[in-house]
Amino acid sequence: MPTSSKGITAGQLVTDIVLKDFRAAEVFRKYNIDFCCGGKMPLSMACELQGVNEDILMEELEHFAPVYESAKSWAVDFTIDYLINLHHTYFKNSLPVLLEYVDRFFKSHIKKFPESHELPGLVDELQTKLQKQLSYESDKLFPYMKRIHYAHSDNEVYGKLLMKTLQKVPVEDVQQHDAPLVELIFRIEELTNSFQPPSNACTTHKVMLQKLEEFTGYIRQHIFIERKILIPAAMQIERNLLEKLAETE
Repeated sequence: MPTSSKGITAGQLVTDIVLKDFRAAEVFRKYNIDFCCGGKMPLSMACELQGVNEDILMEELEHFAPVYESAKSWAVDFTIDYLINLHHTYFKNSLPVLLEYVDRFFKSHIKKFPESHELPGLVDELQTKLQKQLSYESDKLFPYMKRIHYAHSDNEVYGKLLMKTLQKVPVEDVQQHDAPLVELIFRIEELTNSFQPPSNACTTHKVMLQKLEEFTGYIRQHIFIERKILIPAAMQIERNLLEKLAETE
């Protein structure tokens, strides 16, 4: 089976390709291939179902543009679905594995690397704050954003009433929720020498650092998309709805 230079094969699940490099989502979106809940099928099958030339798609996956360039044009509901179905799912599935590797390293190697004694506590704190952040997004922030997005995009009269009756979620204050995560990531990077294993690191040590680097990288991606793309778009929708409300009063 042919393999691309990025390690992508036609037999890989669409969801796995995107989880490995989230920028691939834009290529699948272009061809209307579901990479979220319905993306648990091989790339070859997804191409066949959508009538897409597999070779052309593979070529585009080799040369996709950075996601940030195209994500600015994503609709609010699509961006939210992207963050929930990909990032939230990744965090949920990967966190137990990461904690297992950190615990294994700490129990077996802490005497050899006493400078890392803070690491388990930092990762536990990261887990607690991340879960709090994800709950805030799923329970409050994202539902609010979707409601005002649909009210605005449908141009319904109720959209103006919505701004009067709906309990507003301060989307501009989201940084208060993710700032502690950023601080923890900086501390973990400092403690691990930016995830570079020492010369005498064993396999468990190296894998743990790789897992940490990947996990914190996803958190950074998540925060970037949220702060730079989703939040500004939602705030603009709020302003538009409030302007319409003011015109009728």
